[in-house]
Amino acid sequence: MQKSATAIVPPVLGMLALLATSWSGPDAAAAPATISPVVGTGPDPRPRPYVSDLNYPVGEVDSVTLLDPARQDWPVPLLIRYPLGATGPRPIVIWNHGGTPSVKGETRSEEWGRTFAAAGYVVIHPARVPVTDVTPFAAECAVEGFVAPEECAHYIAQSKFGTMTAVFVMKSLPQIEAQVPALSRLLDTARIVVGGHSGGSPVPLALAGAERRYAGAAQHDRHPRPIAFIATGPHGADYGSFDDGFHEDSFNQIDARPFLWISGRGDETGPVSAANHEPSETRVAAWLTSTRGNKYLSWDNDLAAVHETMDIHKCDQSAVQQAHCSAFAMLGVAFLDAFARQRPEAVHYLQSSAYEGFSGGVIELHRR
Repeated sequence: MQKSATAIVPPVLGMLALLATSWSGPDAAAAPATISPVVGTGPDPRPRPYVSDLNYPVGEVDSVTLLDPARQDWPVPLLIRYPLGATGPRPIVIWNHGGTPSVKGETRSEEWGRTFAAAGYVVIHPARVPVTDVTPFAAECAVEGFVAPEECAHYIAQSKFGTMTAVFVMKSLPQIEAQVPALSRLLDTARIVVGGHSGGSPVPLALAGAERRYAGAAQHDRHPRPIAFIATGPHGADYGSFDDGFHEDSFNQIDARPFLWISGRGDETGPVSAANHEPSETRVAAWLTSTRGNKYLSWDNDLAAVHETMDIHKCDQSAVQQAHCSAFAMLGVAFLDAFARQRPEAVHYLQSSAYEGFSGGVIELHRR
């Protein structure tokens, strides 16, 4: 169903006044660590937020379901957000939701979708639909070490089908445009960015080149079409309790395309003493070991910025969380504007220290 839309003020614009006064936490006064930027320009004399030159009302379509013939007509529900009133082809963001597979997974990460659509991007949210019958996959699952039916179902829906769905969406862009009149002549199929939060982050990691290995042979899903990638609350290697098939040396195969990671000290999941504890420091392994060049890491030192904050979700619980959500949102837009639109102001913003300076050093922006 195509929904009517009114003007939506994205967090980037709506929270600027709050951002300037809400930074707090034990490290608020600490100087940020410094890493040489990709193109160094030195400290920016004007610590400031990034503001896009575009601000559209957001339209939404939630009635599209594709059927993938390569997977026996496997259903791929989509929710699409787009800039109302935009003309000409617009860059595309394929955003992969966090959490486990869900028939309504496309409804997650709403805030990222609205933020990017308001800034002029067409955002496609695919769902990772759960597998209910593992019989066709039993042999493959056995090779990969997933014997229990529930483990097999999770592996297929989450790991195998996650990347396959993103690639299928890229191939299906002409079909999507034909099915949705509002997207007529609006999709720039040459400018595709793939992103994801938490459980959806293995998709951009794998498509950028990260190797996965379970009990069987190594899996390589690098795809040439995306021009850039984003991972928020990103997953790491298996030594950090992640179960995506990534190992210590998986991420050094991530190629030279631009990639933005957003994480921080409070970006942990699972109790500290539990086997499924996913510590924040393990989430930066991909940034540390990927191929150098236009690799950005936003690292938040405030423990108030938790895993959901990286998804700019549940940001209304405190003024501090609202400020951090807004900072991540504006950085995400700056990254897209720099690499999908080549906007000079965005390029300069990423090269400067304005992001760190605006937060008083609470959030660092590292570059490789």
